[in-house]
Amino acid sequence: MSNSRNAHTSETGDTMIFGSLALADLENRATRAYAEHGDGYTASSVLHVLWMDHAGESVREALNLVFVELERYHARTRKAWHDLYNAWAVAAGLDPIPDDPDEVLGDKLGTDYGFDSDSM
Repeated sequence: MSNSRNAHTSETGDTMIFGSLALADLENRATRAYAEHGDGYTASSVLHVLWMDHAGESVREALNLVFVELERYHARTRKAWHDLYNAWAVAAGLDPIPDDPDEVLGDKLGTDYGFDSDSM
């Protein structure tokens, strides 16, 4: 007996049923991808402190090159996490997350903080 949340219709119209082991595997892969993505931000934070603490131009130039590579790493790991999470979410019967990192399920980030123009 299948749980209807674990049923998914493919692009070809075939119904696919995901068992609990398949869902757990997809969830585990998404969790690992998210952790790897987060590690890049931890590295960025440490390197930023080094950049701020070292006024030497040569150190800052070297760190700037590293920051460029970290941005590429962030983009690559975010895409990997995004794709794996969405594979799990769809299989689990949940809404996938949007492609735009600044979009939150139909709403834009930063559009409703409750501030009025007089509070600035």
